Amino acid sequence: MSGSIVDLRAALAEGLHTDNLDRVIGMCDALAAEVGRRLPLFILAACLRRVRLLKQEVPIQASVVEQIDRELSDAADKMLEAVIQGLTKDDVWARADDLVAKTLSLPPAYPSG
Repeated sequence: MSGSIVDLRAALAEGLHTDNLDRVIGMCDALAAEVGRRLPLFILAACLRRVRLLKQEVPIQASVVEQIDRELSDAADKMLEAVIQGLTKDDVWARADDLVAKTLSLPPAYPSG
């Protein structure tokens, strides 16, 4: 199931619907155990877990879901591209930071208080 980071990018491109989120998160976890750059894959899995929880717990308009999916998929793809290309850690971390910032800008997935 783990495949490669290229396979992960292809799976991510299929969208962030619930079934695919579970598959992509599983791929991230498996790849993190196999490849040298664990942190970007761990970050991606954590961001996607938050998206999954948000989609399960918070009613969101379809247009907002599409925007979330588009923005996070793009940020995740750019980070994975940096890993595949062997860019410097600073470049990878900058792209990972962008993914985290976009994830943290989502509505809260947890009840407040």
